[in-house]
Amino acid sequence: MLEQILAKFGDIQKKYPVLIILLVLTVSLFFGYYALRLETDSSFDVMFRDDSQAQMLKRLIDTEFGGTDVMFVLMKVNAETDDKTRIQDIRHPDVIKATADLTNSLKSETFVASAFSLSDLFYMIYGRLPATLEESKQMIDNMPEEIKSTYLPRFLSKDFIYQNVMISVSVQDTPGYVQLIEDNVREKIEQTPFPMGVTAQLTGMPVLMNRILNYLINDNLRTIVMALVGVFVVLWIYFRSWKIALFSIIPTTLTLVWLAGTMYLNDIRITVMTASVGAMIIGISVDYAIHLTHRYHENIKNGHEDATKDTVKGIGTALFASVMTTLAGFLAMLLGVSPNSQVQGTVLSYGVAFAFIISITILPPLMRLQRKFIYSKLDETLFKLGGNSRKGQSKKKSFIDSFLSYIAAVQVKAPVRVLIGAVIFTVLVIPGFTLVYLDTDGENWVPEGDDIVEGLNDVGYNFGGTSSMNLLFVLEGSTVGVYDEFAVHDLRDPRVIGPMDSLDSVITDLTWVDSVDSPTSLIRRYNNGRVPQDEHEIVNIISENADIRGNFNDDYSIAKYTLNFDLIDRDDYYELLKEVEGINFPKEVQIIPQGSIPEDIEFEQTMGNDTMLTTTIGFLLVILIASLFYKSIVNGLLAFIPIVFAIIWTVGMMGYIDLPFTVLTTGMLAILMGMGIDFSIHLMHSIKEKMEEHKNLEDAVPRALMSTGQAISVTTITTVVGFMALSFATLVNTMRLGWTLALGIGATFFACIVIVPAVLVIKYKNGDKK
Repeated sequence: MLEQILAKFGDIQKKYPVLIILLVLTVSLFFGYYALRLETDSSFDVMFRDDSQAQMLKRLIDTEFGGTDVMFVLMKVNAETDDKTRIQDIRHPDVIKATADLTNSLKSETFVASAFSLSDLFYMIYGRLPATLEESKQMIDNMPEEIKSTYLPRFLSKDFIYQNVMISVSVQDTPGYVQLIEDNVREKIEQTPFPMGVTAQLTGMPVLMNRILNYLINDNLRTIVMALVGVFVVLWIYFRSWKIALFSIIPTTLTLVWLAGTMYLNDIRITVMTASVGAMIIGISVDYAIHLTHRYHENIKNGHEDATKDTVKGIGTALFASVMTTLAGFLAMLLGVSPNSQVQGTVLSYGVAFAFIISITILPPLMRLQRKFIYSKLDETLFKLGGNSRKGQSKKKSFIDSFLSYIAAVQVKAPVRVLIGAVIFTVLVIPGFTLVYLDTDGENWVPEGDDIVEGLNDVGYNFGGTSSMNLLFVLEGSTVGVYDEFAVHDLRDPRVIGPMDSLDSVITDLTWVDSVDSPTSLIRRYNNGRVPQDEHEIVNIISENADIRGNFNDDYSIAKYTLNFDLIDRDDYYELLKEVEGINFPKEVQIIPQGSIPEDIEFEQTMGNDTMLTTTIGFLLVILIASLFYKSIVNGLLAFIPIVFAIIWTVGMMGYIDLPFTVLTTGMLAILMGMGIDFSIHLMHSIKEKMEEHKNLEDAVPRALMSTGQAISVTTITTVVGFMALSFATLVNTMRLGWTLALGIGATFFACIVIVPAVLVIKYKNGDKK
């Protein structure tokens, strides 16, 4: 049935090639219009479901306390300046005056919630700035001990080389808004008259996220161009014709246009999860073009009168089966629970479907017109001579031909030994599983030496507190507004404030905590270092001071308790939870951690569940579709066996070469399943055809490997080239994705080329020739 449909479609392509090409180009113009509107989003929130605890807690904080992000302006004495008149101490009054000018200028901006610096401490304590360096030193030494121990270290480094300005900014979820803020702050820094020998640098997490956004845009464009160029060069070398190579990548280029337009129409942005999809689709989609082009020219060499129809009919069935199994692997990702898996699955599915539709529709007419109007007599001669030697002539074999010939000969003579060798290699690779790890650290996205990251590191080393997490004190809803003389109805209750004060002492003793911003620490600041135990006195202090009031919501049922630090690991986090559990709070009070560590733990659990779920479902779907295609569960399993070996080899070798899993490689197994089954299907289909034609293994297996095996080899090379384009990305995790997928596709190729023919030889030798 399918072959009949493909044959009729081939007739239409033969009769109306120009009309079909114009139709595809018209649709491409439609998608191209929307592709130009595709937007980017650097937020890591896209990796969480809207109903995840991480997102719900973020929304709660934004709603109850207002969402702000922190930027830093780091001022440094430049010791490399040779001028003897340069500033050598960051406490110099000229520096403090410039800092005050910058801080006051920033406070006037609508996007700035607050800005604070060393100059504000001078105004707050003395009402003026120092006039000389000696006066500055004396005024700093005479500051109250609580200020010197708590606030001064946030703005002045111990070696007096750095000053720091903390800027709390309200960031809107609008494309380009962070860039607008960053440009504005940088302009103010440039306009500030810092003295000679002092430099100022903007850094902070919003700036880092914006840097990642810029990397995303640049990486996306650069890797796509590099992948297209690399694939074109490989095809040019293989087909020995730049014309064939150029026509072969036209469907791939149109696939990218269709995909980008569809992403816009479905409100899918370029994010950290989808930035690498362009190069991936190039590596995947060129597969179909190579098989069609290879079969078309093979038909020409063999003297087929109707090469277009025979190509569509002959290879179309195998292509359709490989597309369906590839889609099965990608669609399994849609059943994952994280947006990371679902979005990648959706975009890749669109890409594969478009690649097949465009390739099977436009490439045969293009090749027909190409041969009719563009080919020279030399081209025709090369087509007829290419790959096959005439009688009495010899032709030097390429490396691929020699490799495939050797593999075919060994598989026909000793298939069992081949399989034993594959098993032995698998056993040797398996220990690498224990060396693979998961890397979810956000800073590992950017390359080493990035000035924003180095600035953040300098802020963290000299001032601490570049990162933070919250403990949310939440009253049970049933106690709020309900009279019960023994229950806690308000977080200003001394039964809550007292234990919270004790928690301050415990947490500030933790070595990794730089400072604590809590309701009780602020009460001590405004009440001469004392936390009262009388509820009326507590209520008055809080109501009279907006800073303290800002740590409670409107009805005092939620309080925010913030820990500031530079670095935190899992052991530190669990130590914190243990210390919190050791404080006796009322039973009505629930304490919920919110921040990067609990988010990472939730994300890793989701990733683990997604990987197991999508891999299992992908296994079942791929086997089911392959079995339906071959009308045999045995053949379906046979097509899938090499994929199992390939996945084991890939993960094992990742451990040996220290290549971790990242947020971008969660769907790697589903991708390898979808693409690997393609290789198996084409090989099995080709060996079946050659067995029907030659009736013996000695001819069928070598001929299948020399025809389809060549196409698969070139497909592997172009796919690896497409994926390896990602290794030239700036973002570290994008680079890692390219290496991982290239390694996986290479392993899949060798698994299929070694195992499939060997198993089929054993199967045919045992008498089952169906």
